[in-house]
Amino acid sequence: MLTQHTLNNLAEPLRQPPADTVLFLGAGASVPFGFPLASQLLGKVYQRLRKRGFKDMKAKDQAFLAQALASLFPALMRSMRTQVTVSLPSVLGVLNHMLVAGARIRFGRTNRTVAATKVLLEQAIAQVLDPKDVTGGKNKRLLRQFAKVLWKRVESGSAALGVISTNYDVCVEQVLFHDLFGEVCTALRADPDEEAIRIAKATHRAVARLFDFGTSWRCVYDGTVFPRPEQPRFRWYKLHGSLNWLRCDQCEHLYIINPDWTIAPLAAREPTSGNTCHCGCFPLSQLLVTPSLVRDIRESNLLEIWRHALELLRTARQWIFIGYSLPSEDVAIHNILQRAHSARQRGDRPEVLVVDFCSQPDALRVPRARELRDRYLAMLPQAQFYWGGVQQLIADADRLLVRGRQE
Repeated sequence: MLTQHTLNNLAEPLRQPPADTVLFLGAGASVPFGFPLASQLLGKVYQRLRKRGFKDMKAKDQAFLAQALASLFPALMRSMRTQVTVSLPSVLGVLNHMLVAGARIRFGRTNRTVAATKVLLEQAIAQVLDPKDVTGGKNKRLLRQFAKVLWKRVESGSAALGVISTNYDVCVEQVLFHDLFGEVCTALRADPDEEAIRIAKATHRAVARLFDFGTSWRCVYDGTVFPRPEQPRFRWYKLHGSLNWLRCDQCEHLYIINPDWTIAPLAAREPTSGNTCHCGCFPLSQLLVTPSLVRDIRESNLLEIWRHALELLRTARQWIFIGYSLPSEDVAIHNILQRAHSARQRGDRPEVLVVDFCSQPDALRVPRARELRDRYLAMLPQAQFYWGGVQQLIADADRLLVRGRQE
């Protein structure tokens, strides 16, 4: 027979708050770490395509994709020599609308479909955002300082730290995982022998206890399905997918692996154990909701992550937006922010901080900063603004971040 003491122990995790502080990371949060904004991605993709610089993509696929992009947007060819820019959301929006409308377009003399073009473009984006490009110099130092702030916040109280991100790069996770399992990561890269793999399985079990990713996920080494942990230290919800995720189209499970390896490009390779699900399905698919004017987030794992992100926002005492411009096309994000905010009593509204970067001493003289402020205040009238970017958050973390609830 269950005693009251046993029932209290079983119920204790249910009484734990999901998080006191939620960091909401937009694309601008990764810029100081060396990653490009969405507006810069397409130019980088096109430059590498012209040089056949994607090692995980066949040369004929690169030639086709370059031709397709130039056919859709001739300004791309001029942008190599002039200041003409074509935004990635515009290109993906056109491709997504063609798919929704059932339209077909012929690129040169090929019979490739719009869907095939979109898949190749998303594979190219994943490779442009490889975290190995940002592991040196000041980027690495800044990343470590940011990770130190997160660890300090987690160790200060019993509640987890919530992180909601629209980014699919893994730069922040990479440093956190290195802090935890650096020696294992090095050993696996150098010599993935039986002992190293055994230790890697153990590290994945540890990650499954420390990190709540908003959905269950499979271990890449033995197929174990890890449920969401009851008392994690981090609630890490990536709304648009991640470069270290692969998805099975048959059983719909996610694979999540150490961010030292961006496994998304494996989806484009020949069959191996690395891109075949334990249920037998090949190939695994990358799960990235790329920036577009037409976004689809109906995938089952993403829907679960979005639902838990809504609850995280509804219950947190503090929301900190870092490098997120609240663009009008992000209708789904507007929706969960409005629902989370309106679901609270007036006296229980969260503290809202918006951290962005502006080089001008008087940021509100800059049109972009004024527009960003006006967008936030229209939805979150209690928002406070800080214009020193990630560097200011690192420097003033003790003052800006709410401390976790103490035991």
